[in-house]
Amino acid sequence: MVTEPVERRSSATRVPVAALVAATAEIAAGLDSLGRIDVVSDALAATYGYRSGELVGRRFTVLVHPDEAARVAAAIHAAAEGEPQQLLHRLRDTSGSYRWVESMVQWFRSTGAPVLLLARDVQGRVSHEQTLLRQVAAADDVFNELREGVVVIDTDGLVLAVNEAAATFLGVARRELLGHLARAHVTVVDEDGAPMPPERMPSTRAFRTGVAQNEAVQYRRNDGSSVWLFARTVPLFDPGQMSPARVAIFLEDLAATEGPEALRTRTIAAAAQCELTSREHEVLQLLAQGDDVRVISQRLGITVHTVRGHVKQVMQKLDARTQLQAVVVALRSGLVRLH
Repeated sequence: MVTEPVERRSSATRVPVAALVAATAEIAAGLDSLGRIDVVSDALAATYGYRSGELVGRRFTVLVHPDEAARVAAAIHAAAEGEPQQLLHRLRDTSGSYRWVESMVQWFRSTGAPVLLLARDVQGRVSHEQTLLRQVAAADDVFNELREGVVVIDTDGLVLAVNEAAATFLGVARRELLGHLARAHVTVVDEDGAPMPPERMPSTRAFRTGVAQNEAVQYRRNDGSSVWLFARTVPLFDPGQMSPARVAIFLEDLAATEGPEALRTRTIAAAAQCELTSREHEVLQLLAQGDDVRVISQRLGITVHTVRGHVKQVMQKLDARTQLQAVVVALRSGLVRLH
């Protein structure tokens, strides 16, 4: 390794480095083996606001963000040992601000010194990536704060996304669900208490038909306990695809405090005591099919305001807190059926 200071090196050694750096339009600097700056390109000086020659003789790492200075120094040392290095780090300009750059440090045997080539300023790219990461983190926080459970699976039943509410409903840790087959941790139970055949599963029907499925479903957990959930299974299409690549299953726990038998008793009692008008029954049937109020208004030729009025009456008559709960009560009592 060459350890002599910059000022002791001969001009014959320095000229090739200076010529190389001067010839490039890229941000570049020539260093000695100790990491001191011998020459900088015009692009580096102009980009970071330094005067020509102002940086010569200073250690390059004084320009590097303190969090990355040790890593850059190690890369310079490794380059001096003959191992080219590529790294991402920040450089300081004359205002004291730091910008992200991608650097290549390479040893040039003909000059006897490593040359640090800063291939390009990547501040814009890094800022964009950091913004995306913040957005993803924020979305993940919101996703996990939802009281409604959400599970996204692919055609093989592999869990691609799951929030904390869904994991709680299903009695499985989120980390055990994510990236694993859903059926390995929870079983959908049929009316006779046996596992539901795959062809009857809401997710299977959503994949096959490309249409959302709405159904009250009993799930049996690994510990043997069961939970009744209202599942809305929504097919998700990638651009240009004719068939859904994934389905999102939205889960609402409507029986967490009373159990399936108590739920059945209450829903039948509520249905027996209510008297729906023919129009309210039509609205309820369309809600059960997955239509929203705007679609229902178009189907029935009435205003959205009128549809909302019917929905409110249905919820009151069925003693339901939400539209989903009203649909579950109606399904469990036989007031409406899904065809």
